[in-house]
Amino acid sequence: VSPAKVGALIAAAEAENPVAKYLALAGVVMASINIFGGFAVTERMLAMYKKKGETMSANVSNLI
Repeated sequence: VSPAKVGALIAAAEAENPVAKYLALAGVVMASINIFGGFAVTERMLAMYKKKGETMSANVSNLI
């Protein structure tokens, strides 16, 4: 869990003002998008180094 997401969750839990709660919710959503976007970009970068027609299971079996 990223520090930004933890901070937004704490802010949401401690906020008494409704505006602060909505801002904290927006922070949680943006941090989640950032995390999942990072996974997507990493997957695309790793796919650049795969040989054509090669699957991920083929790569794992080569390591064993």
